[in-house]
Amino acid sequence: MTDGAFAPTIGLSRCTWARGLFACVSLVVIAAAMIYGYEQTACAVTLRIDDEVTSLHTHQRTVGALLREHGVVLGPRDLLVPAGDKVLEPGMTIAIRRPRQVWIEADGRAFAHMTHSSTVGEVLREAGIDLPAGDRVLVESRPASAGTALPSSRSPSSRGEPGRVDAAALELVRLRVERALPFVVHDSGTQLEIRTTAKSVGQALWDAGIAVFLGDTVTPDLDQPLTAGMHVHIYRSLPIAIVADGRVIKTRTQGATVADALRQEGIQLGGKDYCEPSPSALLRPDLRIRVVRVTEEWRVDSETLPYETRWEADPNLEIDHQRIAQRGQEGSRKWLYRVTYEDGKVVSQVLEREWVAQEPQTRILVYGTKIVLREIQTPDGVKRYWRHLRVLASSYTAATSGKEPGHPAYGITRLGWWATKGIIAVDPTVIPLRTNMYIPGYGIGVAGDTGSAIKGRRIDLCYDENNLVLWWKWVDIYLLEPVPPVSQITWTLPNWPIER
Repeated sequence: MTDGAFAPTIGLSRCTWARGLFACVSLVVIAAAMIYGYEQTACAVTLRIDDEVTSLHTHQRTVGALLREHGVVLGPRDLLVPAGDKVLEPGMTIAIRRPRQVWIEADGRAFAHMTHSSTVGEVLREAGIDLPAGDRVLVESRPASAGTALPSSRSPSSRGEPGRVDAAALELVRLRVERALPFVVHDSGTQLEIRTTAKSVGQALWDAGIAVFLGDTVTPDLDQPLTAGMHVHIYRSLPIAIVADGRVIKTRTQGATVADALRQEGIQLGGKDYCEPSPSALLRPDLRIRVVRVTEEWRVDSETLPYETRWEADPNLEIDHQRIAQRGQEGSRKWLYRVTYEDGKVVSQVLEREWVAQEPQTRILVYGTKIVLREIQTPDGVKRYWRHLRVLASSYTAATSGKEPGHPAYGITRLGWWATKGIIAVDPTVIPLRTNMYIPGYGIGVAGDTGSAIKGRRIDLCYDENNLVLWWKWVDIYLLEPVPPVSQITWTLPNWPIER
């Protein structure tokens, strides 16, 4: 058989297949159009069952038909708005409110109560249960009042299927009524009649806003169980403050006197301690008690009594020699005081006794008055001297004596002599005027002048204007005979200036 023999058959099959496909597509389009038209003609409504909201489309005519369509069964106490025979309208909201199941425990009974009320008070009134002042109501074990709203939560079993709610699965609300017990409070002469649900005396007073302070006494005790008609007595303590030993104690007491309050706090008055007010004073609210600690001590003050120095002459001891015949010793005078302290501060000191604890001992110095003549070799020959001194020597002329040449006393010495070489200025309390002396490096001279700066162991050597030699050094000098009268001799010489 040739290929051309099959050509008409193949062409016919393709044509038949195309007509079949077209017919199928046409049916699908017609079905979709019918579905679309059906949906477009459905009525859109909202179904609210308690707190659950569902959007629905329906061709039913009434509310009841819609509920049956979706399997929503109404209980005998369910509320439906609008009614079941109401004709559906686009955008309509259909509300179903299920009754709440409340488990009530009151007055020895426990029962379930179905309600549409939203507050605790309404539920109790429906159940015929009074709630007088003082009684306590608990919702789910939490304190509530008559105006407290019931919990709004639900536990629907319609998960995945809109509109299907099992009324038995609604959350159970538990409500318990606790009846208040009457009792009487006697507080500082005031009598109060109170109702409470508290279990103990202390909790009942706390709930009633009656403060009990540390120091107050309550009978029966605060931890005693409360019974109906019980009489509770409160014996109030007084608030006081005690200032003692550097601290302030704020406390309360039921004592009658200051002494009672101090005894309560373990504060004792010893010795000369005292308190303000006195221990016998009656207590009053907010009284401030001051405890004063009194201590005494004996204090001894002293001062040093200086000793005196007495000089005594010794004719057997050579001049300018000294010795200590008796050493001096300081004495002391003492005072005994009684010092009183209050809280560590001195408030008084009283002199109780004054005495000389030790008399000073006089120091006795002995100086020599024996004159011994000795010889010294000088440029002018051998000279005899009776005293040897070491002094600080300076030099001057008439021009350097401090007076101008026109002054009447210019160049005139203390003895009225003309100032020239050989005149020596001295301190006459150390070297008597007119005393002859030998000064190594200067020669023989005589004490014939004085000067305001020449004091103690100082001498000033006079020169003529044309032969001045400047001196400022320590030097040994020798006082030559004749020995002056005893009345003119200074036996103990000053020790200044001091050679350094």
